[in-house]
Amino acid sequence: MDDYFYDLDTFSESDLFAGIVKEKHGDIFRAGQHRLVASGATLFQEDRQALRCYFVRKGRLKLTKVHEEGKEIINNHPQGKV
Repeated sequence: MDDYFYDLDTFSESDLFAGIVKEKHGDIFRAGQHRLVASGATLFQEDRQALRCYFVRKGRLKLTKVHEEGKEIINNHPQGKV
């Protein structure tokens, strides 16, 4: 993964890595793939099995939930926290 040391410093503070020894964090990033995702693309959907884990290096992520009446609800989270 390009520039994974930058990502490692940034994302190692995430709760996602809780319980994983710091020496193993680099292995996780080296196993990843860099992917450019188009604006508006759907990464995963509620009630469907997630096949990947995404680390957003740049840009914004919009998390939404569709209410049973069909209304879209936007979940707001502070930058770096989900």
